[in-house]
Amino acid sequence: MLPMSNSHTRSSMPISGMLHHVEINVSSLEASLRFWRPLLWPATLRPLL
Repeated sequence: MLPMSNSHTRSSMPISGMLHHVEINVSSLEASLRFWRPLLWPATLRPLL
């Protein structure tokens, strides 16, 4: 059997890693949206006009 502290640290590590990974994904997603929005708007408005 594993000690409680060992299993606790192992279970809490992926959660903090996942949260850090999500923060990186959100920041990169916002940056890509900021970059692609001016390029995508004319493409979406052209069929309507």
